[in-house]
Amino acid sequence: MNRFISVAMGWAILCSGFSAGAATYYVNTPPGYEEPAPVVCEAPPEPPPVIQPVTQNLASTPADSPTSINVRSFTWTGSESLSFRCSLDGAEESPCASGFSTGPLADGTHTFLVRATDPAGNVEAAPPSQTFVITTPAPAPEPTPTPVVPPTCTLTFSGAQVYPPNASPGTGQVSVTLDTEANTLSYTITFAGLLGPETAAHIHGPAPLGRNAMVLHPVALGSQVSGVWSYAEAQEDSIRSGLTYVDIHSAVLPGGEIRGQILCVP
Repeated sequence: MNRFISVAMGWAILCSGFSAGAATYYVNTPPGYEEPAPVVCEAPPEPPPVIQPVTQNLASTPADSPTSINVRSFTWTGSESLSFRCSLDGAEESPCASGFSTGPLADGTHTFLVRATDPAGNVEAAPPSQTFVITTPAPAPEPTPTPVVPPTCTLTFSGAQVYPPNASPGTGQVSVTLDTEANTLSYTITFAGLLGPETAAHIHGPAPLGRNAMVLHPVALGSQVSGVWSYAEAQEDSIRSGLTYVDIHSAVLPGGEIRGQILCVP
């Protein structure tokens, strides 16, 4: 663009107000004066574009999501001149550095964000973020305890087990079940062939075969009888050691006609 101006001696030409291109001034001088060379006014250069700071390679450990690990660490890269600010779950951003770790986090969805700032104060417009889920697994159900089945065994009666032994033709058996949790011994007794009528029946102890002992539990009369003996805790060892027995007494052999030693209880 060319412009013509008239100036008096001692005036100066100033270049201003140009945003693009250039302008050339041609100076008209009064008669008798030498005409100066044209003055060219150039537009100032455009300022360089602002380069946004950028955070790169945001990664986390653990990388899995969902995860049961409730502490998470983050790493990232960027120019050495950059500073960074971080935010977790929308909290106010605060200064941070690569390697940032959270404290223990509650179950649920969380979002971590990191934003770069350069020395000129330019702030990253679209900072990277990571969203992840923490889920604590439900505790394993308690195993269902296997019910303890009390041991059961069957013993035979004979006169040979009585002390002193006898030649009674009586026979029979007793089935016993020991419940060490309830401290009970359940029994079912059957017998036949006694030399005389039954007069009494008991569980005796403690005594091994070949010895006699006191009565621990009375048994009802009858050739087919069931019952339960609730024993004292202190008696359990002798029962489990085979030191108790069932004795059937009769009118012919009042001291005991047939006996069955309880030997099969573990």
